[in-house]
Amino acid sequence: MGQDDRSSHVSLGGHNADVLFDSSSAESARHEKQLSNNIRLVKKRIHDGLKFSRVIHYTNETIHGMKTNYNSNKTQELSLDVLVVSDFLTYQAFLEMTNGDSHKAVHDLKVYLQAVFDQVKIIYDGISFNNETLHMVFAGTYISTQERDCPLWLSWAEDEEERVLNEEIRRLEEDESRWNSTVEDEEFMNTTTLDSNSTEQLISSERRKKLRKFVDVTLEEMQENNSTEMALKMDSKKAVDKFTIWLKEQQGLPRHEHAVLITKFDLISINGNSATQGMAYVGNICENGDSSSVVEDIGAGLTSLIVAHEIGHSLGALHDGAYESADCDSNDNYLMAVAVSGSADRQSFLNSRKMSNCSIKSIIENLKEPTASCVKKWKTKGSNQKDFMKKPGETVNLARQCQIAFGPTFKPCLHIGYFHGQSICERIWCSDGDSDECQTLNYFPAFDGTDCGYNMWCIEGLCVQNTKKWMDCKDLNAKTCSRYSSSKLKHYCKSKDFREICCRTCAQKGKVY
Repeated sequence: MGQDDRSSHVSLGGHNADVLFDSSSAESARHEKQLSNNIRLVKKRIHDGLKFSRVIHYTNETIHGMKTNYNSNKTQELSLDVLVVSDFLTYQAFLEMTNGDSHKAVHDLKVYLQAVFDQVKIIYDGISFNNETLHMVFAGTYISTQERDCPLWLSWAEDEEERVLNEEIRRLEEDESRWNSTVEDEEFMNTTTLDSNSTEQLISSERRKKLRKFVDVTLEEMQENNSTEMALKMDSKKAVDKFTIWLKEQQGLPRHEHAVLITKFDLISINGNSATQGMAYVGNICENGDSSSVVEDIGAGLTSLIVAHEIGHSLGALHDGAYESADCDSNDNYLMAVAVSGSADRQSFLNSRKMSNCSIKSIIENLKEPTASCVKKWKTKGSNQKDFMKKPGETVNLARQCQIAFGPTFKPCLHIGYFHGQSICERIWCSDGDSDECQTLNYFPAFDGTDCGYNMWCIEGLCVQNTKKWMDCKDLNAKTCSRYSSSKLKHYCKSKDFREICCRTCAQKGKVY
C-alpha cells in the first residue's frame, strides 16, 4: 500500500496487529463499489522478523452474522438501578437512636436504606411484566449529614422564613390599622404612618437576621421534643422539584436510573393536608433527575411499600381507578391504589404487594418508549448467580423498626391482646418504654425476614419456619440424634426442647416446618 494509506494500532490479546484501511487507491474504490459498500481490511502480523498479511472482507452479511452470533449469546432483561438518598432529618433521627454516635448513625442508616431497597426488590420480584421480571438493582446511597447537603433543607428554611416574615408583616399592619383608627389628629397620623413604615423596614431587617437563627433553633427544638415525628412540613410537589434540581446539580453520585429521597419532612398535598406520603412524576423513568421520587419515612415496611408505589408511577403506572386505570378498582388494595388499606383481610394484604392488570399494562406500554430504554439491558446467558441477599428483617430487627416509626424510646409491644389474632408480621405494635399502652400505624407490616419466634421469620405478613436458620444450626449431640428413624423424628421434632438438641437433624430429616 502507498504512503497515503491510513492505519490505526490495535492491541489484540498481547499480539500487535496493524489494521489498515485502504481508502486512497483507485483499485480500492473499484473494489468497494463491487462489494456494495462492504469493508475491506488487511491484517498484518510480524513474527520472528517475518511479515504475514491477510485480506479480510467484511460484507453486510458478515456483519449481520457477527451481530446474530453476539446476540445469540446474550439475553435481554429488565432492570433498574436505584439510588437511595437520605435527608438531614432522617440522619438526625438515627443520631438520636444511636445516642449521638455519628459513625454508628451513618452505618445504621446505610443498613436501613439497604433494607428499604431490599423490601422493594422483593415486591418487584413478585410482579410479572409479560412473563418478565423487572429486577431492582441497588446503585448505592447518599446520606446528608449536614443541613447544607440536604436536598430539601434550604428550600424549607427559605419557605419558613418567608412564612414567618409574612405573618409578622401582617401583624404589624393590623397593629398599625388599629392604632390609626384610634388617632384623630391627622397630622399625627401621617407622622405615625411615616414612622411606622420606617420602623417596619427596620423590624423586617432585624427579623430576617433573627429568623435565620430562629429557623435553626426551631429545627433543633422540634427534633428534641418530637423525636422522629413529622414535625416539619413541605409542599410535596415542591419537594420533588427541588430533589430533581439537586440531582442534576450533584457531582459524583453513584450511577443510577432512578433516585428516591427518604425524608422525615411531612409532605403536604396541594389541598394542604398531610395524607400525602410520597410523590413522583408519572412515566419519567430513565430521564436524568426527573426519574426520581420523594417518600416520607413513615416506618420500615410501610416506607418500602411507598417507595415501590412511587417507582411504579415513574415507570408509567397511574393510580388504580383513574384515567387509563379506571377499570381497576382502587379498593382492591393493589400496590398502585390511591391509599393503602390496613384491612386484616389476607387477600387485601397480599394485593398491596402486587400490581393490578391496569398498572402492569401501563408500565409495559411505557417501557416501549425510547425514553425508557435504560430499563432494557443485555446480559450474558448463564451469568445469573444465586442471590445471597439477606432479607431486610435480618439486618433491621423489630426493635429498630419500632424506633424508626415512633422514636428512639419505643420497643416491640409485649401485650398480645393488641394483635387481635394478627401476627407481628402483618402489623407491628410498639410501646414507649415501659408503658402498657401500645400503638401502631394503619398499615405497618414487618420487614420480610424479621424474627417472629424460635427459628421463625416473617414472609409476606406470615410467621413461617426459617429454613435458613434450621440448615445453619448444629446438633448438640449428633451421635444421639442420628439414632432415630425419620418416622420417629417427625414426631420428636415437634417438641421445642428436642429441636434445640437435634436442630440440624430435624431440619434434614424431621421436616417439621
